[in-house]
This record gives sequence, C-alpha cells and structure tokens, in this order.
Amino acid sequence: MESSAMKRYLCILICFAAAILAGSCQKGWETEIELGVNNTRINIPWAKAQDTYDFVFPVYSNRSWTIKQVAGGDWLTIGKSKGEGREYIPMQTMPNILSTPRAVRVEVSAGKKTIPVYIVISSESLAATEIEDALLDSYLF
Repeated sequence: MESSAMKRYLCILICFAAAILAGSCQKGWETEIELGVNNTRINIPWAKAQDTYDFVFPVYSNRSWTIKQVAGGDWLTIGKSKGEGREYIPMQTMPNILSTPRAVRVEVSAGKKTIPVYIVISSESLAATEIEDALLDSYLF
C-alpha cells in the first residue's frame, strides 16, 4: 500500500514538473529591445572592394529608428534612412580605387540610444581586418 501511495506521489510530482516546464517554454527570446545591430564594424575584403558591393545591414528595435552616415567619404550608399522595428537596410559601396583602405562611420539611433558602426573597405595593400579599432578615424575619407 505504501508503494502505491509512493507511486501516486511520484506521478503527481512528475506531472507538476512537466506542467511547470511546459508553461515556461514560451517565446522568451522575443524580448523587447530598444536598439541593436549585429556588428559595430563591417570589414569589406579586397576581393569585394574592387567592384560595387551590395550588402544588407540589420537593425533591431522596438520603436522608430534612424541611420545616417556621420563621417567619411561619399562612397557608401545607405538604402533607407529611417524605419521601425526589425529591418534589413540595403547598403552599397563604390569600388576602392585608392591605394589605402578607407572607412565611414554610421550612426543608428532609437530613443536615447545611439550605436556607432564603422564600415571599412580594404585596399590591395592593406586588409580592413588589419586596421586596429583605435586607428579607424584616420581612415575616414
């Protein structure tokens, strides 16, 4: 008889634990985010820097946001300057015909948060990945 009561208790305990676990398996990963990006630096290799290069830049937010170039040359085209929620912004770089890498600084803003992003394009003699973050401002042209 004691064995039967123990089995019932164990069964109730397992069912209770399963109910708690099932209830906690909601989409908790879909949290509200004021503003986020995948990368704060995009390096474009020489193989892609020789021609016009198209890519997308994801922006994640729970509100309206803006994106704009704040420093550097005019070799980057940003396909959209504002939006809302999660979007993939088309961007395009012109070929790097210079003998040195170059960079632009873009700012993505939503609410009171601003995220700076550098887009660095390689030259034949120096890969964008070889430039230290602290030196990026010297390549803004």
